[in-house]
Amino acid sequence: MKKKDGLLKGASAFLVINYVSAGFSFIILVVNGKILSAEDYGIIGLAMVLVSILESFKQLGFKEYLIAIKSVSSNDEDNAWSIDLVKALALSMILFFSSGAISSYYDEPKLKFVVLCFSVIFVLEGLSSPKIYQLRKHLKYKELIKFNLYGNLIYLIGSISLVYLFESYIGVVFAYLLKGFSNFILSYIYCPCIPRFFISSDLTKKQIKFGVWIFASSIVFYITNRFDAFVLSTKVDIISLGYYSFAYALVNGLVSQPAKSFNNALFPLLSKGLVSSNPTRIFLLLLIASFFIGLALHFIIPFVLIYVIDKKWEVAIPCIQILIFAFLVNGLKFDSYFMANGKTKLKFIIELSKGIAFLSIVFPLVDKFGIEGAAMSILISNLFSLFVWLLVMRNINVSKNI
Repeated sequence: MKKKDGLLKGASAFLVINYVSAGFSFIILVVNGKILSAEDYGIIGLAMVLVSILESFKQLGFKEYLIAIKSVSSNDEDNAWSIDLVKALALSMILFFSSGAISSYYDEPKLKFVVLCFSVIFVLEGLSSPKIYQLRKHLKYKELIKFNLYGNLIYLIGSISLVYLFESYIGVVFAYLLKGFSNFILSYIYCPCIPRFFISSDLTKKQIKFGVWIFASSIVFYITNRFDAFVLSTKVDIISLGYYSFAYALVNGLVSQPAKSFNNALFPLLSKGLVSSNPTRIFLLLLIASFFIGLALHFIIPFVLIYVIDKKWEVAIPCIQILIFAFLVNGLKFDSYFMANGKTKLKFIIELSKGIAFLSIVFPLVDKFGIEGAAMSILISNLFSLFVWLLVMRNINVSKNI
């Protein structure tokens, strides 16, 4: 009982630190918002169009496999790390060699440098310690808290310094590079090891079998969460895209990232049976919390945007208010329940329902409402997928009771 209470306290502390990290992200956005222009954010937004597409291929589900299984061999670990490294190198090469084409397609010479820098970040992520997953698997919350806190502190200080130094999008790009490099170093400080490149066809098949639906879900997740930026890049000018990119970054840091952290903390606890897996109780708690958080942010963010950050972002207020509720709705669907219980296919089905809904409405809504239309598309598709999630969870509960 004492061990369980200690782990639950550790998970709670981990969540608190992630909310602190969300606060760091907000500080960075305040500084960026004061110094950078909508055009600067538009350039970053254009680069993220391709980066987001490739990031959807990052989630192979191998780390989740290592966390979910009871016993992990060194071969399991090395195989997962090696495949992830090959994937990271491949994605980095795609970015590197397509940088010129992307710059030409959008007729924006500045894009080439930005895309080249992002290609380095993929490599740094792939080279990170093979044992970093153990912090979550073995619920080492003290180390996990330090890893996240120090990484975000470095990013906070570096980002503010670099943006003040360059006073342009270049400061943001170098800050991303600093974040990738610091996380790479910290991964070996807290999980020291000498990586071994090892690939086994049998182990790869086993890990792919577990992660296939997680991978498929990540592809659909891109369509429903970042395809909006691609649509906007073909429909609006770079300044309008900049307003949307700033709005998305602001709400993502304040709402989406804390919800993701909740899922990350819940997954290993559910896998080990240390908390009740009753989804109804968790859903109701999230629903109540989301209602009050959404209501507060709806009125607070416009005030902060105008009087704390800069009045030039006033144009983005309607978009921000829509995205707040869109991300809160999405946070109600805690997918850690499916991964902890080996039901990864259900996670994919729910994401697919959201993807279908999103694709059916995003183009006409963007054509009619511009950047607000993109935010509306996310909100409507998230509401639809929440309805599907509730139906799936109801069927699971009915099956258990039979």
